[in-house]
Amino acid sequence: MSVVLKDSESSNDLPKAVLHLISGEYPGVARSAGVFTKEDVIKIKQYVKKGLSLPSELPEVESYLKYTRLDIPGLEPSDIQVLFKKIRIHAASWDAVENKIIQQSIDLSSAAKNIVSSGGEIISVIKEMPIMDRVRTTLGQRSKDELEGIRYTSDDGEVASAVTEIIELMKADIKRQQGATKELKDRISNFKIELAGGELSTGKRAFGLQSEVKAKYDLMERNSLLESIASSKEAIRTKKDRITQLDKDYDYYVGMSFSGGLPIFWPISGSIFGPKAEAARKERNALKSEVDELELSVSGKEGLQSAMESSLSNFGDIGIRMAGAEAALNILNTMWQTILSKIDASAEQFARINDALRLTSFVAEFAMVIDPWRDVKNTAGELVAVFNEALEEYKKNFN
Repeated sequence: MSVVLKDSESSNDLPKAVLHLISGEYPGVARSAGVFTKEDVIKIKQYVKKGLSLPSELPEVESYLKYTRLDIPGLEPSDIQVLFKKIRIHAASWDAVENKIIQQSIDLSSAAKNIVSSGGEIISVIKEMPIMDRVRTTLGQRSKDELEGIRYTSDDGEVASAVTEIIELMKADIKRQQGATKELKDRISNFKIELAGGELSTGKRAFGLQSEVKAKYDLMERNSLLESIASSKEAIRTKKDRITQLDKDYDYYVGMSFSGGLPIFWPISGSIFGPKAEAARKERNALKSEVDELELSVSGKEGLQSAMESSLSNFGDIGIRMAGAEAALNILNTMWQTILSKIDASAEQFARINDALRLTSFVAEFAMVIDPWRDVKNTAGELVAVFNEALEEYKKNFN
């Protein structure tokens, strides 16, 4: 999301540009709309569903693994139970993040509305100040020197105090939104760090589920479990091929036994009653038992292998999606910092005003700070809609 704003765009237009950037409407942006795109939301929800489906109680884990003992420290059912519980806890933590995302988009729309409303109120109050009445009642255009000569009266000072109060309320609201954006960004970063490892927003270090799962997978490799799984699967395939051939042989013997065209003295050895058929049946049944035993053994180990491999794949995918959201929120935070700086500068500028020239200039400049937020209000509403559409699509197609 490293798109450079156009040179023609001033910092006043930053809020509008930022929202267009995040909503995918800015020229040159290839990323789909949203702090999280629709695809991001669906993929994350699928990860959450899969994570929550993992067993957490020891008997359930043993049933999932299809073994109660492996004699490999770190891969025993109790070890896997601990890992599965951590994955479940992490997956379950997404709901709080999801709620914050929705609330943040709603609050963004509300904040934009308040900025436009408060800004409009400030301009209206200023226009009704006694000093502005004196400017309007004067016939003809005033020169800069003449406007500078029209000074505040005590009545203007009282109204100016009310304007200052409104500006301070605007600043407080913007700071709240900036804080909420930072909180959401921290939650998303923590969600990613709990997977990948690193320092959480609290300062605490997390080892990372990705490292824990990789350690289990490496342990399987070091103990030749992956090789054993592959070897067993090849043995199963070979034995199944042999079973298929024996089934054909046995069917042949059955067919010969019931053929009406057989001579009455046809050798019994070539029928279902003979030793060839019986040998085929016994070999077939023995192989079937071996296959069943191998499949049971492999399915547990393969289930563990599959869980580890899919988790590693999912963790990497989720990390990338979190990074995209972090970038979007960093841009939003820049937007809040910019508008806060603008409002701070406006407050300082207004506090120094005591004549009509500075006051009329302030009104024109302040209007340019506020105007872009009219567009932000509408675009923020679209972000809420995009997120809700993603949730609905997930419920419809994947839940």
